[in-house]
Amino acid sequence: SDRPTSNMSSSLPLLPLLFGDNSPPFVEIFLSVILVIFLRHVLKGPVRRHDADIDIPHAVGDLPFLGHALAYKADPSSFLLRQHRSVGPVFRVNLAGRRMVIITDPLSASSVVKASEVVMSSREAVINVGFGLTLGRLNVDFGTVWHKRILKEEVFSGERWGEIRATFRAALSGALDDATSDAGGGHPDLLALVRRAVLRASLRTYVFSGAAAEEKILDDMTRFQDELEDATAGGAVLPAFLAGPLFWRPVERRRADLVRQLTPAIEASWAQGGEGSVPGPWARKFRREGIPPENAAELVVGLMFAAHKNAAIAAAQALIYLRTEGTKRANEAAHAEAVLRLASLPGDSGGTGSGGLLGRIARETLRLTAHALGALRVARRDVRVPRLDGGTYVVRAGETIALGHVASHLDPGGRWGSGCAKFDPDRLEWMDPAMLPDDYKFSTFSQGVHRCPGERLGVWIVEETLAMLLVRGVKVVGETPPVSFERATLAQRAGAVAISFEQEKKNNFS
Repeated sequence: SDRPTSNMSSSLPLLPLLFGDNSPPFVEIFLSVILVIFLRHVLKGPVRRHDADIDIPHAVGDLPFLGHALAYKADPSSFLLRQHRSVGPVFRVNLAGRRMVIITDPLSASSVVKASEVVMSSREAVINVGFGLTLGRLNVDFGTVWHKRILKEEVFSGERWGEIRATFRAALSGALDDATSDAGGGHPDLLALVRRAVLRASLRTYVFSGAAAEEKILDDMTRFQDELEDATAGGAVLPAFLAGPLFWRPVERRRADLVRQLTPAIEASWAQGGEGSVPGPWARKFRREGIPPENAAELVVGLMFAAHKNAAIAAAQALIYLRTEGTKRANEAAHAEAVLRLASLPGDSGGTGSGGLLGRIARETLRLTAHALGALRVARRDVRVPRLDGGTYVVRAGETIALGHVASHLDPGGRWGSGCAKFDPDRLEWMDPAMLPDDYKFSTFSQGVHRCPGERLGVWIVEETLAMLLVRGVKVVGETPPVSFERATLAQRAGAVAISFEQEKKNNFS
């Protein structure tokens, strides 16, 4: 009765049946281990091999030790499109020891994006690429859930949606006025200018109306986000044991400094006289739920990284595409629509956008600049991935899957046709409601259970910012650098994009 395996023996009636009550201890232990392995195998739900299953092919052009790291880092979009055409829409890559399965076809991605977190884990995947350190575990573990709740309850709820847009419009207009004044007749970089203006408007709309150290907060938050992007891009082509100390840990320290700076600003905003002085929906929710200021600051850091930058990039890119590739007629029509849009209240039908030319320009830009690699998952059990020929691939438990969004958008043999690389806001997909693409054809905001919850707000910000740039007469000056997919955002530009303001004073409605 003193044997350490007695409880195990009594809980597994199969053993006494086979060997009797006096079965040897080593036999009980051996069979118990075998049984545990068998049960784990069953519960994990391995996919049985079918005749149609084929091993996932490897991307071509890998180098010893480095694999595909150099080719991917040099031009992520071209690398993915090249492999998509030569190997197929599902392939394995080796980024200097970091191995993953990349899926560039929406049909093949469907089984991945529809799978629940317990089957395909987004959380584990982002931790593996460093976000647990760079953005912090609070953002990784709870941030997305919080932001989804606040969007549903505080942003898209009834009259609040109109209030949010009105507040954001006023804040963005003021930020762009300041940026115009600071330019002083020079030629500032468009992406930097728009990014700062949208960041300021986002902080004032979502969190607090102002802070004593706002300029320093904007500077430090911009620096943190730049370093986070660099760390994500640099760490993506290194094994984790090198990426951690070289890239992720320095960003973790930068985030801690930013949180320490944001915390008293949030506390000061809360202390100004009650809830009425805290206009932002996130600040209201944090205070109502009793979130400590330091945790609120941490979540704001994650919110700003997720909520403002891609919208700002897309707005700047939309203006560049319109000015450099749009027709004269399109430019004139877009300007006229911008004037009408900003002359109406944001809550009016004329101010909601998404149905006119500005909305088409926004979505066409989002199509052309979609993430090279977007959604990440770690398979927690074997999952079958459909192939275009009707067969399947099998992604094994523990493997990392990355969804490539832009490759399917820019494949001439794909669903967007031979002219897919051209900027064309008059595509049938945007003009004809019956042709409106689904989430698998237009995959910029991902699909399935982890689809971007802020798409509605993000597209509105792109349209609104583009409208304000147009009425201010912003023009591109000189050569335009090519599109660059190097960073972990929507595609940016390979260099600064100089602009001028031909209309020094804003119209009185903007």
